[in-house]
Amino acid sequence: MISGEQIMQNKDYQYVMNNTKWNEIRIAMSSFTSTLQWRTKDFETAHISTWDSEWL
Repeated sequence: MISGEQIMQNKDYQYVMNNTKWNEIRIAMSSFTSTLQWRTKDFETAHISTWDSEWL
């Protein structure tokens, strides 16, 4: 299985955030008292995920 990092390198994509920034977002989102929902979009297929609200 190809990792996300390998896909990013093979396609010449650039990272938007490093691990420190992802951790800061995770901490910020987990501190909200209400439930937050989000979706993601795949760069390769343009697939948009269903809504999700679990952020661990």
